[in-house]
Amino acid sequence: MDLLAEVRGKQLVFPKELRGNDTFYGEFRGFGKTADDYEIRVENKRTGAGVVVTCDQPLANLGLWAVKTVVAPEPYITIRVPVARDFRWKYTYTFYTRGTSDHEKR
Repeated sequence: MDLLAEVRGKQLVFPKELRGNDTFYGEFRGFGKTADDYEIRVENKRTGAGVVVTCDQPLANLGLWAVKTVVAPEPYITIRVPVARDFRWKYTYTFYTRGTSDHEKR
C-alpha cells in the first residue's frame, strides 16, 4: 500500500497525486497557547496557487481531509463564553499564486 501523506517537519506532504477512491484524514495536536501557531497553508506545488489561513486565537487542533480534488483543513479553536458575554474571533484568508505571497518566506 502506498503512503498517501507524510509529515516532514512542519509540513504534511502528499508524495503522489491522490487518485480514484484515495481518501486521507488526519488529526493534529500540540500547538502553542498563542495565535502564533495558527498559520495553515494549502498549496498546489504544480500550479503555485495557494491559500494561507490565520486566526487571532490559538489553534486547539487541526483535522485535515483530502481526496483527489480537495484538500480541506478543519481547524478548531477553544471557545469559552461566560454567560451574557460575547466572544469574537477573526479568520484571515490570503489567496496567492507563487511569487505573490508575503507568507512565502516563512
